[in-house]
Amino acid sequence: MHIKDKTKVYYFLVFLIFVLCLKILLMFDGRALVWLYDGTSQHLSALTYYSNYLKEIFSGIFSGNFSIPRWDLAVGEGSDILTTFHYYCIGDPLAFICVFFPEDLMYVCYELLIYARLLISGYAFMYFVKVYDGGKLKEKVSDTSLLAATVLYTFSSWMTMMMTRHAFFNNPMIYMPLLLAGVELIMKKRRRGFFAIIVMLSSLTNLYFFYIMAFLTVVYVIIRFAFNYGKNIKDMLRPLLTVVFESVTGVLMSAIIFYPVAKVFLSDSRVGGDGNLGIFYPLEYYLSLPQAVISGNWSYYLLIGAGSAGVMSLYFIIARKGNRMLKVIFAV
Repeated sequence: MHIKDKTKVYYFLVFLIFVLCLKILLMFDGRALVWLYDGTSQHLSALTYYSNYLKEIFSGIFSGNFSIPRWDLAVGEGSDILTTFHYYCIGDPLAFICVFFPEDLMYVCYELLIYARLLISGYAFMYFVKVYDGGKLKEKVSDTSLLAATVLYTFSSWMTMMMTRHAFFNNPMIYMPLLLAGVELIMKKRRRGFFAIIVMLSSLTNLYFFYIMAFLTVVYVIIRFAFNYGKNIKDMLRPLLTVVFESVTGVLMSAIIFYPVAKVFLSDSRVGGDGNLGIFYPLEYYLSLPQAVISGNWSYYLLIGAGSAGVMSLYFIIARKGNRMLKVIFAV
């Protein structure tokens, strides 16, 4: 077994221990990982609806009466199914497994999705480390350091708190490192297609998180290309155009869901309204950022929570000479 493959196995064992300990505690307390408020009234209900929705579609296919319901009078006072449930689950590739669960066991599916998101996010982070700078970073990082960083990423305050409240809020923790990995593959290995696929999956999964991840990816591309190519516009142009092309391709591949959801989103009365969407947060938001890095703060969901190990890592990045790009990214 390759030494880096061992790190993946060790990470899985750490994850398994975490899940077993958590399940034992929940079992003795007679609880499940479904929040009493939004968890039951929104997330679990939406997943149950999606399961029945998929079963209805497949039942129609097998009976020779194929149709995809688009409107349901039982949702509110009547609502479009896709644009209503996309925020929760429709379009999320992982949520598709709900079709295999009956209603009375949907909470089991909900918990499995929570654990799956945690596990996959760690492997996504490992993959980003693997391909960063053409694989050079992978050779510099020890197995222990990679394992520690992955565990820190997977069990940060955001991940552990969202798994108990809004489970699908952890989806960006899967796609963000994969988007950055896609940029690295285009830059260093000229590998095409991967970035477009991740863009497609990200935009299918959740429009709101997608546009935030898209913005962060643009910032990363600007900084990464500036440090990597400098003033060499000729060498920069081809990979930059590839990133743009694959971004557009990925969005177009998801257009069957992305377009109607984006259209409804942009036509919402809260978008463009006076005083509803500000450019800057209040001052207390920025004053809470240092605390958020260490432990997290529920105000504005500032749940970075990298802990003492994360703070020490940031210290070494800032204090040591070099690492200019990492310092700029952290500052941004």
